[in-house]
Amino acid sequence: MALVVTMSFLASKSILFGIFTALILHLGFAIAIDSFGEKYTDTYLEHLTTALK
Repeated sequence: MALVVTMSFLASKSILFGIFTALILHLGFAIAIDSFGEKYTDTYLEHLTTALK
């Protein structure tokens, strides 16, 4: 959230604008992937262990 506020004060042609945009996108994807992994890891592990038995 702080990065969004910081970006609002920067000129859109600034190098920092690009860096902060990339950082926000990176964090967004990382959180989404982490949430997906946390939700489905146990399910997949259970299926794998039962299939190998």
